[in-house]
Amino acid sequence: MITYTKMFEKVGTLPFETQHYIEKIDWDTVQKTDTQRVSEHKTIRAELLDDSFGRNIKYFCEQDLNLKLYQANISMIPPGSLTPMHTNKFEYITKKYNLIIEKEQYDNVFIKYWIPLADKTIGHWFEYNGVLIGDWKAMDIYRLWGSSTFEHCGGNLGLEKRIRLEIIGSQLSANKIHQIFT
Repeated sequence: MITYTKMFEKVGTLPFETQHYIEKIDWDTVQKTDTQRVSEHKTIRAELLDDSFGRNIKYFCEQDLNLKLYQANISMIPPGSLTPMHTNKFEYITKKYNLIIEKEQYDNVFIKYWIPLADKTIGHWFEYNGVLIGDWKAMDIYRLWGSSTFEHCGGNLGLEKRIRLEIIGSQLSANKIHQIFT
């Protein structure tokens, strides 16, 4: 569904530094994930990292965002690459926590945050529900509403890698979700 209504809001700035970590990533060694739609994109499951960056993600998700369950993906979109129009299916997080939820309930359970890890540059874009997120800066935090309902897409037709952090989670525990939906 596309309504051309702004369904996102800038809600803050990531409270820890990312540049030193991102610069060290050897994207050629990063494997494709099981739920990745576009083969050229590279994704790191940040919540699984056993280092200071992973600990910062864990603290941010649990303390600052008050998420009881979550996934956090660092994705690199190379030049010349597009993310086709889609809605979120929440395959990884529902599988990870063994959640059985009807698609119609996803937006009542899950929250999505989109956080660019590099400033917007020529050729980079992200469109959500037909509305562009404009002049983003590295570490801006955008909350996206209804990501299983509203279509979104993005791309990189520029010269530099486009790198983002996406956090999907719930402020309900897995047990509470099981109680509600079983």
